Amino acid sequence: MRLDFEKYFRMFLEEAGEYLREMHETVGRLAEASTPEAWAELFRRAHSIKGMAASLGLGSVQQVAHAMEDFLTWVQRQSDAPRRLEPLVEALECLGSLLRRPPSELQTPDTTVQAIVDRLRAVPTGALEVGPVDGSTETWVTSSGSSLAPSASPDAAVADRVRWEGHVTLMQGTLLPAARWAVVLRVLQRLGSLIETRPTAGDITQGKVGRHLSFVIESDAEAATIEAALRQIPDVEAVEVRRQALEVPVEPTSSDVLPTTIRVRLSEVDRLFDLARAVFMQVQRLRGSLSIASLEDEALLRDSEALARQLYLGLLDLRMLPLEVLIGPLRRMADALARQMGKRVRLVTRGEDLTLDKAVLEHLMDPFIHMIRNSVDHGIESPAERRAKSKSEEGYISIHAQQRGEWMQVVVLDDGRGMDVERIAQTALERGIVTPDQLRRMSVEEICMLVTIPGFSTAEAVTEVSGRGIGMDVVRHRVEALGGTLRIETRRDRGTRITLRIPSRLSILDTLIVGHGRYQMAIPMDRVRRVTPYLREAIHYRQEVPVLYQDGFIAPVLFMDQVLGEGTGQPRHQYYMLTIQYEKGLYVLAVADIRGEHRSVVQRLEPPLSRVPLFSGITVSPALEVIPLLDVEFIGQHLTPQVT
Repeated sequence: MRLDFEKYFRMFLEEAGEYLREMHETVGRLAEASTPEAWAELFRRAHSIKGMAASLGLGSVQQVAHAMEDFLTWVQRQSDAPRRLEPLVEALECLGSLLRRPPSELQTPDTTVQAIVDRLRAVPTGALEVGPVDGSTETWVTSSGSSLAPSASPDAAVADRVRWEGHVTLMQGTLLPAARWAVVLRVLQRLGSLIETRPTAGDITQGKVGRHLSFVIESDAEAATIEAALRQIPDVEAVEVRRQALEVPVEPTSSDVLPTTIRVRLSEVDRLFDLARAVFMQVQRLRGSLSIASLEDEALLRDSEALARQLYLGLLDLRMLPLEVLIGPLRRMADALARQMGKRVRLVTRGEDLTLDKAVLEHLMDPFIHMIRNSVDHGIESPAERRAKSKSEEGYISIHAQQRGEWMQVVVLDDGRGMDVERIAQTALERGIVTPDQLRRMSVEEICMLVTIPGFSTAEAVTEVSGRGIGMDVVRHRVEALGGTLRIETRRDRGTRITLRIPSRLSILDTLIVGHGRYQMAIPMDRVRRVTPYLREAIHYRQEVPVLYQDGFIAPVLFMDQVLGEGTGQPRHQYYMLTIQYEKGLYVLAVADIRGEHRSVVQRLEPPLSRVPLFSGITVSPALEVIPLLDVEFIGQHLTPQVT
């Protein structure tokens, strides 16, 4: 049967990408503490990548992975092994770049690949290779360091041999398991006379395999030796060998053979998510277009809404990924950039286990890259400069994430030289971005935000890292496109703090639909604490601001026409008073009409609408009307007068 190359190449990219991520994490652990298990894990992953690349004819990837095997075999025996990992890190980065190339460029190694291979092999490896599934001569190394030479044929019975039975389990998600089982059979045949296997050799040849294999073997080797030889095979998760009892080994049940988890492409999850959202909104439209004739019809529609909501939220949960998926690449980038610039930088994180919607994470990758590059390039000083300032030679960058309801706050902080506020202000004046009068009225934080203007840069020269005026404008644009906010604070020689407030996920919200003149808006129900009719005598004035006294709080009153910029804020007709909770307290929003509650699928606004600060998203009413979602936090922070 002809090999579907495109299909298997996609599988290879997914598997190899996952292996590379795990290898980067393992290298990070080895830099702190060297363990045999970590070295074995690296070797297995390199060997797996080599085997997969060889089966697809990807010579560049195969050669790099093969050189990594040789290097790993040698380096783990060195007393200072954790300090010799730099060639391995470079090889991992090389493999990462290769995986982003088209397959036509991966067949023959180029000069870059050859340079990495030469560097890895420029050591006295003395490595004993674990051969691929190609029929070539192999020597398997046990955990004690002794080699296992090929044994006599199965027909050469030895009187003092013991009959052993065993069970081997492959790792979940192993690519081409039949090839792995072929290697297992060859190793067993070299150790003695292979009596029986389940699945059989014929099943393995036809690909009728799972994660488990049972065997019976006659051998003069000890159980520990057999186990050690089998554990050397890549992708082997567990091995058990014992003296055979009277019973014949039982074939694994179907529940043992079938996987407990499956791999699903994120694009497929996205497609199902979009369908689930459409189903939920269709049910909402159905409710708006039908006149319920019976209690049974109402119950059926209510149950349909609940099921559609569960389907939507279930798929939404599948799209949630930990912030940690961004941290690994950022840490490697910071290390590589610091080495390039002769600096020492330590990146620490908190809250990386918190989850964000995949769509949000995709928007955040570029902002985080720019922030970390800025910190390493502009913020963190050289070791000599830090010593002169009585600082540690190693710079410090922190990424701290906190969950706050439906929002996540992420703080990126460094302990570098801080931003040159005076120079930023002078550059803005010279370029006509601000006038002297405007500058005098600006706070330090507002001056810092000038660096988010597209093309703004104080760099005197353009380098590979910075100086083009592209960076913080990307951060601001991406964050605001999500409906989030950005804040920059700095102190000279103390460092810079960048605070992002971003939504954690796309969501379904219970909303209150309100009307005001020709407008209709939605307000999140979890922010509405109280609804009362408007009473003129209940309103008092403090510092010429209308307020209500509620629950021991002073709540300023905002009239909706005032918020919308279409009036003075004086009542002209009947109002309803909505007491709104926001981060810093309470305010009262006076609206003309309340039109009911609605369970809404909220969609974040895309540019240019996302730049309208009053609204944070849109939803569709049961009558198929597009309704903007009020950003009650923005109203509280920026439009509500402060009274004492």
